[in-house]
Amino acid sequence: MGSFVTPVGFKESEYEHVEWRICFNTGESELVTNLNDTQVKLYVLLKMIKQDLLKPRNKVITSYTLKNIVLWLAENNPQTLFHEMSLFFWLREALSELRRAISSKQLPYFMIPERNLMASCKLTDAQQRRWISKITDLIDEGPIIIQRLPKMRRAIIAHPETLRWFYMRRLELEILILEEMNRQNRSSNSNLAVNCFDGIFRQEPTRRMFKIVFEILNRMCPDERNL
Repeated sequence: MGSFVTPVGFKESEYEHVEWRICFNTGESELVTNLNDTQVKLYVLLKMIKQDLLKPRNKVITSYTLKNIVLWLAENNPQTLFHEMSLFFWLREALSELRRAISSKQLPYFMIPERNLMASCKLTDAQQRRWISKITDLIDEGPIIIQRLPKMRRAIIAHPETLRWFYMRRLELEILILEEMNRQNRSSNSNLAVNCFDGIFRQEPTRRMFKIVFEILNRMCPDERNL
């Protein structure tokens, strides 16, 4: 992979004015190009969160920081674990890694692990605690955090029919599950034997539940239908 040398020194060094930095722009671009779809979406979501929710006023959290976190996650985990259904899991993991980096002031540069990307951040203890608290709150929010991102909200508003379809399927599924739970409770309370075969395969509510689940999976993962 090609590299460049730029006249940029380490900010905390007394020799900053004569130091140079090795940059792997071409190599990093190649790595990002080879991220899979879920990893790219993860990177995009992290940048949205940085810009719209974290809003750092200094360079404590940069897009470069987030890119390195995504690259490390991709490097240290099997690629098969990065798929559409695991996006929010990895978003949580990435935010946890960001919190850990701020807490320890340690984040190895992916291309040169000996270089610490957090070394030059001038965080006071109070600032460090605020960042950790803020990121922890985002992690605790879970997937609902998406609704706070302006671009995602606009996308949701622009496609109300799709959301309405998912909402109605979820509502119907929840009602069917509650009805099934009530039926089982009544059977248990009356000491009636429950035929498992009928309960799983023959009852119309249960068949409908399976059908809804398959409809949702087909809608979310259309490419999987032909597998």
